[in-house]
Amino acid sequence: MVDADTVRKYTHHLPFDTWIIIPSVGKSGGLAFGYFEKSTIEILGYSLNMIHILCDVTPAIKNCVISFFYGSLNLLGMKNQWNFLSDMNDNNNNPWLLLGDFNFILHDSDKQGGNPSKSLPPNFVKDKLFEMNMNEVYSFGNTFTWFNSRFKNPNELIFEKLDRAFMNDNWVTVLPQTRAINLGRIYSDHSYFLVNCFHGFRNLNIPYKFFKCWKLNPEFKNILSNSWSKRISGSPTFVVVNKLKNVKLDLCKWNINSFGHIKTTIARLNSELERLQALPYSPQVGQYILNYSNQLDYWYEIEHSFYKQKSRISYFTQYDRNTHFFHNTVKLRNMYNIIHTTRDEKGNWIEDKVQVVQLLSNHSKRFSLLHVLVIMPLRKL
Repeated sequence: MVDADTVRKYTHHLPFDTWIIIPSVGKSGGLAFGYFEKSTIEILGYSLNMIHILCDVTPAIKNCVISFFYGSLNLLGMKNQWNFLSDMNDNNNNPWLLLGDFNFILHDSDKQGGNPSKSLPPNFVKDKLFEMNMNEVYSFGNTFTWFNSRFKNPNELIFEKLDRAFMNDNWVTVLPQTRAINLGRIYSDHSYFLVNCFHGFRNLNIPYKFFKCWKLNPEFKNILSNSWSKRISGSPTFVVVNKLKNVKLDLCKWNINSFGHIKTTIARLNSELERLQALPYSPQVGQYILNYSNQLDYWYEIEHSFYKQKSRISYFTQYDRNTHFFHNTVKLRNMYNIIHTTRDEKGNWIEDKVQVVQLLSNHSKRFSLLHVLVIMPLRKL
């Protein structure tokens, strides 16, 4: 139960000097948010079991909206909350993070025990999430964030993932490494929910990949032809394999040194175009503007092709380039694909990237050795 006395009782050891409290109704609901009055945090509003703040995550990432949420347990309350969030989304162009206890699961696998269908959200909530284009923040740690505490009768035990976070496209753009950690339960029937906006990681080797946008560059055919024509002696198979290696190496070098700086090139051309457009007009200046405009169109086409291929989405065939959409899709794919943490054999969570790589490498070596040991006896038979 959340009220002023309860908040003081359990938070007296915390350093915050200001608290926003939404009292609970009965034994459900209620929120408390503590912060420093002299911080950059601005309270945008609080109602309907939601608290909305505006803050600077870093000196460079400013004016981010964060909403703390406790999901209503009745249909009318749900509609009021999600209609409010939908209106807020329509009027918000800032990076936005929405997190809290939503009191529903998104997938059948988010529940253990009981009937999963009873915990799924109504269709209008799913529709709102889709219309708002909110992306779920990847979480790790405890699979479930709530349980009903009925340990005396294990058959009645229910575990659910009710606590989660969502972020809009603007948040993905500036903070694509955002992760959530479901920590252990101590005093509550809910797990602690920790959101981490930054994950430092070493630059690892990137696998080779052929990009279709390379073919748009007139230098591509020459690079390919010169690389393939290098003389190599040996068997036909040896020659083909090494020619392919040469092509790979030469294209990688060309991509890095001459072709790979797409955003830098576009920014430079835009800057030069703005400088020319500020000059008094003359036929020579007009010709320069035309040349730079053509180059800019060419590089925008390359950027569109690049992010479209990386996003693995091909159903946009006309209209505008949708580059921002593809770019965010790439960031989301990277966010879900990168392994930031894993568990070792003792069940401990490993977050250090060097240790994660070593753990996965050792596991792969053991698996490969086991595969060899199984295959060899079969071959002898």
